[in-house]
Amino acid sequence: MDTHTNWPVLKARAAAIRSQSPAAGVQSSFEVFNDGHTNETRGLLERRNLAEPVYATLIFGRHQLPFATPAQAREIWGCEARRPNYLASADDSWGMDPLEALRAESGLVAVVGAGGKKTTLYALAARAARDRSLRAAVTATVRIPIFDRRVERVVITDDPAAALERAESWPIGVVPEREGEDRYVGYEPAVVDDLAATDAADLLLVKADGARTREFKAPNDREPQLPASVDTVVPIASVRAVGEPLAAATVHRPERVAAITGLDRGDAIRPVDVARVLASDRGGLKGVPEGTTVVPLLNKVDGPELRETATAIGRELLERAPAVSQVVLARMIDDEPIVDVLER
Repeated sequence: MDTHTNWPVLKARAAAIRSQSPAAGVQSSFEVFNDGHTNETRGLLERRNLAEPVYATLIFGRHQLPFATPAQAREIWGCEARRPNYLASADDSWGMDPLEALRAESGLVAVVGAGGKKTTLYALAARAARDRSLRAAVTATVRIPIFDRRVERVVITDDPAAALERAESWPIGVVPEREGEDRYVGYEPAVVDDLAATDAADLLLVKADGARTREFKAPNDREPQLPASVDTVVPIASVRAVGEPLAAATVHRPERVAAITGLDRGDAIRPVDVARVLASDRGGLKGVPEGTTVVPLLNKVDGPELRETATAIGRELLERAPAVSQVVLARMIDDEPIVDVLER
């Protein structure tokens, strides 16, 4: 097994390097590569047979240890990130707060689409509570899988405002009832509007449609279930849909995607097709109230090739949707999820 991906060996090596350093020795830090686009980083990937880019390398005196993510570097050394000089302006989005990037710092934020809605909700809620001490709550206007392990507590209640007012730890979930063993029912959008009008939470995060774990979708006539007072809508699509056939295995409601894009069933999905759906008032912009901020999220940007795909989608989307001023590229399962932010 490659020692760079074998945690026991890697930790032992790091400990050995640390023990050899003088007591007042060199401070450890880690520098960030530009996520796989340089020949150097591509070489690292080839030599170590890694499926994803090497984002960071630890610097400790003359020793350098490569890691797949900054979070792994922090786990080993407990040090903070700094950008090397040669990348100082290469990727200003690395390490950006996802709450800021997605305009989800306060108010009522709804996520729609496919390819990471729930992951995004829980990541934003956890960061808001942990890093900003915000009273962050997760709820839904549609069915949502059981998520008790993703928040401090889920309260089943007909009076969500009262439940939030009694909360002692955050983030918290509020839902009206449980349905079967695996999911909760969502509130009516008007109930969420009423909840948002109270001072019971600083940030209210809402799942507003379903996708049955697919990578890409277009809404049906009843979707999305957006509260009228929503401040920010985040339409999500997974870049992994590109190259896949337009079929139910990857796409939720493929007939709706076909109607927007002109694709036939079985056709390969292109970057322009994802952009068309996200920019359409029959797709990502469907039902968005006038004046609401819209920040599309292209998720599962897991490497340099997918980043190029996401960038192509984002640029096309910005051209097609005047109401959209920025598009976020991310890998929302990461501790530092923001890959890039494309702006007009």
